Amino acid sequence: QLLQHFEHLVSPVASGVVSIMEDFGNTAVLSELVREIAKIDHRDMAKDSSGMRNYSQFLVEVSERSPQVIMPSLSLLINFLDEEFYGLRNCVLAILGSIVLRVLNGEQLDQKNKDLRDQCLDLLEEHL
Repeated sequence: QLLQHFEHLVSPVASGVVSIMEDFGNTAVLSELVREIAKIDHRDMAKDSSGMRNYSQFLVEVSERSPQVIMPSLSLLINFLDEEFYGLRNCVLAILGSIVLRVLNGEQLDQKNKDLRDQCLDLLEEHL
């Protein structure tokens, strides 16, 4: 709720979440936050564009700081590509790009990660 109302908290909250996930191995924090964002009513998204923009900035910032920690939430995030609010769609595309550039790059990837990279690239291409 703090993110929804206070834009200046986006960076500190993103930093805190990444620290919790990396330092303590608690990956459930981000998954729960993504689930909460996904639960927001579509009509509320249209009314509160600044809140949705803050959520989008938060998710992008987390992915830029530590793209590997947001990867387990990709299945939830991809659903945002169908949302009416363009900010969430752009957010997911930025996250996919960050993951491809910083995690799923190179030929040393196993087949599972190569397939994930190809799926991410396909989604990016579909939304150009």
